[in-house]
Amino acid sequence: MVLKNIKNAFKSLWRNKFFSVINIIGLSIGLAGAFVLMLYILKETGYNRCHLKRIN
Repeated sequence: MVLKNIKNAFKSLWRNKFFSVINIIGLSIGLAGAFVLMLYILKETGYNRCHLKRIN
């Protein structure tokens, strides 16, 4: 069952090449943006914790 679903997914990707490329590019840009935003937030929140440890 799982193998059949994977085959159907690849057949669909192969038939609709243009839309598949657009979707994959959009997904990769979205994931990269989310990852960069997460790194920025972790860096900014870690800055305050570092200074609080030095004061105490």
